[in-house]
Amino acid sequence: MARLSRVVFLLRDLQQGLRFYRDGLGLRVDAHTESFARLCTSNHVPIELNLAESEAQLSTGYSPFLTFEVDDMDQTVPKLMQLGAALDGSIRYEPYGKIAAVRSPDGHMLGLFEKANLPDDGATALAAASAARKHMKDNQTS
Repeated sequence: MARLSRVVFLLRDLQQGLRFYRDGLGLRVDAHTESFARLCTSNHVPIELNLAESEAQLSTGYSPFLTFEVDDMDQTVPKLMQLGAALDGSIRYEPYGKIAAVRSPDGHMLGLFEKANLPDDGATALAAASAARKHMKDNQTS
């Protein structure tokens, strides 16, 4: 069974978003880089703030989106597609795990995440995520 693992907001201005959720709602900052912040909620479902990579990601339907952690990405994506979902881009294979985005039959954006077998260490996972984001940006400009 999939479990809701996080809610992700894509933002134009990470610092403004961080102030809004931290100072306005009192959420505690758990992790923070120049393009990412993870905030804690009282019910243990984290809120992630990500700097959008393009203006298209800020269009209706992309943010916010619910992210579900799944056990097997390669089985889950085809099953969802058979049920009417559309894969938005390709499955990405990152150092910290597999990532995919699908649109539900009603057009809602859902993130899927299969965690890599990394040490259960937030700093390690955050470093891997930062390295992957830098790698993606470098590949987009070349």
